[in-house]
Amino acid sequence: MKQLQVGDYVTRDGTDVHLVTYLTDDGTFGDFKCIREPSEKWTDVGDTESNISRRYTFLSYTDDFV
Repeated sequence: MKQLQVGDYVTRDGTDVHLVTYLTDDGTFGDFKCIREPSEKWTDVGDTESNISRRYTFLSYTDDFV
């Protein structure tokens, strides 16, 4: 699995897109800014969530959502 980096785009449920804006040195915890709302609307565009990194999956293609 890819080690997340600041600047990566990630998803939690496959319908949302978040931008990694901060990570701890070991990459286990970070801040994730919502770029596209999830279908369940648990966050809004522009909101930043602090969370454990393993809840997110790296998105390899950005053209579809940025």
